[in-house]
Amino acid sequence: MKIIFLTDSFSFLRKAVLTFLAIGRWLIHYFCTFLFIYLAPFLYKLFATPNWKNLWFLYRVYAKVSLWGFGVKLEIENQSKVNEKEQFIMVSNHRSWLDQVSLLITMKQQPHFFTKEGYLKTPILGKALLHHEPIAVTNKSITKKTTETVKKYINRGDSLLIFPEGTRGNGRKLLPFRYGAFKYSIDYNIPILPLYILGSEEIMSKKKSLLNIRPGIIKIIIGKPRSIKTNNLEKEKNDFEKEYIKNYYFFYDKFHSQNKDN
Repeated sequence: MKIIFLTDSFSFLRKAVLTFLAIGRWLIHYFCTFLFIYLAPFLYKLFATPNWKNLWFLYRVYAKVSLWGFGVKLEIENQSKVNEKEQFIMVSNHRSWLDQVSLLITMKQQPHFFTKEGYLKTPILGKALLHHEPIAVTNKSITKKTTETVKKYINRGDSLLIFPEGTRGNGRKLLPFRYGAFKYSIDYNIPILPLYILGSEEIMSKKKSLLNIRPGIIKIIIGKPRSIKTNNLEKEKNDFEKEYIKNYYFFYDKFHSQNKDN
């Protein structure tokens, strides 16, 4: 009975410590969000009228400190062999809330993220996101307002970042890709730049509690850009999707094989 009691006590103590650490990690993140994403840009705009890209360094500081707080080591592998400052339609798999934070550090330019309209109406967070000039999406659909916003940003030379699965998935298998990224690529003759995120789900998963955080490695691979060669939306989407899935499974298996003991 004493052994069982001690085991239960240690188990309870361990859970309490992990919960306390997780709360501390979230406090670091929320402090960074308020300071670098909300307050600093607000103060900046009181004294100047900055181009949105002038705030990019603040977002990168926010991302670096937040990832540090969550115990994340970020690894970036660039296989693209292109100038990352060129205009792209960037596409990436999506498994964790940490994906967006990691992508802020990965790219040398600031892309426009597609964001659920509801997030933009959230107090403080919504205002903070608006500093980043996101593209609002209603019910995961492309509205006339969305199209006009995309046109405005692309015409001034900016890049877009889209999660073609439409939402966060689970595990190794990818969800079916949506058509938005490929439509924009065809309409504006802009190449698609594939990004592959590995390891983020193991650190923070949508299937687990937000307090269930497992520090570890997130690796992002910047793939080779693909130019759309025809106006056949269906064919271009399917061809890219097959190639992306093939590459993703290869990278996924290799990453997890190398980090299985972590």
